[in-house]
Amino acid sequence: MGTTTTKLSVAGAALALAIVPFAGGPALAGSPAPEQSACGPAAPEAGNSQLPSIPDTWTGQGVWERTGTLEVDHPDFGPLEIRTYFHVTSAPGAAPTTGDGAYAVYQDGRAVGFASSEGAQAVGFGPEPLLPVPEIDLGDGGNVDIHGNVYLAGGGLTVLTPTESGYDSRGTLPSADGSSPFATAQSVTADPETGEPRIRVQDGPGETTDYVWVDGGFQPA
Repeated sequence: MGTTTTKLSVAGAALALAIVPFAGGPALAGSPAPEQSACGPAAPEAGNSQLPSIPDTWTGQGVWERTGTLEVDHPDFGPLEIRTYFHVTSAPGAAPTTGDGAYAVYQDGRAVGFASSEGAQAVGFGPEPLLPVPEIDLGDGGNVDIHGNVYLAGGGLTVLTPTESGYDSRGTLPSADGSSPFATAQSVTADPETGEPRIRVQDGPGETTDYVWVDGGFQPA
């Protein structure tokens, strides 16, 4: 599986990408951490608040394959990096290959957050879908909407929503039983005039429900 690197810039409060505590995780938000530099972490940039580091226990262990990178400019913490990963759990030779997805957050080369699914059967996981659905089409070719939500594909649609305390995937990581809210998402698009996001979920044959952003969360349209 290839690796995709995308640089994203969202102005002002539209991108409040902090790290939040993750149940069952080491210390912070649900996202896998990027690989450490052989030269050590970069020096913090002046004026940027620093997030506490966590041990990078997933890089170089032969379990998680890195699939993509999203570079974002956090209004409080400066440049952050979201790295996505995939862990194959299907039998050798299985087609398609399935497994779990994960994402990590890094600041100045330091791991500051990690989270993963457990027991999912996602077909890949990362910024770019490997299957025709879900389609991520926000108009600018990126993965971040005007509210700072970050979209990842694989096992449905994962939405990382910035909150006052950091990232919250709100149960949208791939699930073992397909119960994640957007497990059957067909697309996320942005209104060409307002930029407002809209997620379309397939409920059954010929049946769909659209979700729109209302008061800090996605609600049925």
